[in-house]
Amino acid sequence: MKKITLISTLILLVSLTACTIKVGWVSINFGNRFSASYQHFNGKQVDRIRMKPGETLTLNYEIEVDKGALSLQIINPQGDLIWKEKFLKNAESQFVFTAETGGVYKVIVLGEQTGGSFKLDWVIEY
Repeated sequence: MKKITLISTLILLVSLTACTIKVGWVSINFGNRFSASYQHFNGKQVDRIRMKPGETLTLNYEIEVDKGALSLQIINPQGDLIWKEKFLKNAESQFVFTAETGGVYKVIVLGEQTGGSFKLDWVIEY
């Protein structure tokens, strides 16, 4: 009986570590903007941007990190990492790239036991 309880507990812990946890999460995701503030965020949020070959994306970001770490990633339609930045403190900047292939690009926000906020907005030009 103890073995079953122990195994059940381990399975529960493993499944919980794979989940996204958000406490006090308030977000807006509309058009070319995605922002959120939170007391605690651990996990992943994904936004998708459709681009044509030759289009240039300018991603502006404002990051506030009160604790933990926040990372931003851009993944191309083939699943390759184009850009990654990890933030341990507040930051404001932009990232610019030109799409080599058309399709859906992913903007991934990864929270690592973090608190704070982020604001993303982007412009696509040809």
